[in-house]
Order: sequence, then structure tokens, then C-alpha cells
Amino acid sequence: MSSFSHQALIDRPIEAVFDVATTAKHWPAWHPATVGVGGQTERPAQLGDQIIERVNIAGRIGEGTWTVVERVRPYTLTLHSHTGLGEASIYYTLREEDGGTVFQRDLSYEMGPPELEAVMEQQSAQGVRNLKTLLERLIPPTETQY
Repeated sequence: MSSFSHQALIDRPIEAVFDVATTAKHWPAWHPATVGVGGQTERPAQLGDQIIERVNIAGRIGEGTWTVVERVRPYTLTLHSHTGLGEASIYYTLREEDGGTVFQRDLSYEMGPPELEAVMEQQSAQGVRNLKTLLERLIPPTETQY
């Protein structure tokens, strides 16, 4: 099984970061591979929710269903998918630090052709950077943040 991890310090409160990051309708705005979502997309993901994600990875279009298998707001969310190509899990881990929130996204998978791994890692890294930018634009800063 392959895996990689990316994180960013986001200058916003942990609850707000969790709520936006786990609301699937926002995924296409921040993750470069995500071209569309379906299923439960309008609120922060809850245990048992299913989210259908359509992706483009290096020109290859695919679709999978993620199931929320763990959720502890505002600290963790785990999504799992099983397809004909294999299994994958995404872990969001959040913690408060330096007046903001450290958001970490880990992906472990055994699916798809190995030559796509570099593209997937690049898209994941860009996605976390994009999420930071999106959240700092969407969520107003609090008075206690500088």
C-alpha cells in the first residue's frame, strides 16, 4: 500500500476549518483531481455518509464512493473507498497551533497504475495549499487572530 501526507498551517479556527474541509461541495474548489461530487455534499460529513467523487488524474477520469468511517469534530475525519481497482483511505487530522489550525491530509491506497503515483502526490500537495488559500478567503479572521 502506498501513502503520502501533506499539511498546512491555516490562519483560521479549527472548527471552521474542519467544517469547510469536510463539506464535499468544496472539494472541486481546492483539490485539483476532483472534478465533481455527489451524494452527501452540502454539510460537514457525518459518520456513515457516502460521497461520490469524480476525478481526473493525469487525464484519466474515474469515479469512486467514499464512506465516512470515523469522525471526531473538529479533530479527525476518515474516508474509505473500495473499488474494482483496490482500496483507499483519506485521513484528515487537525490540531490547534500558533493561533491557527494545522490541517493534515494523509492518503493511503492500493489502486490504479503505479505511474500515477507522482501525479497523485503532486495533486494532493497542491490541494492542501489550495485549501489553505480557500479557507483564509472564505472564513473571516477572528478578533483574537493577528
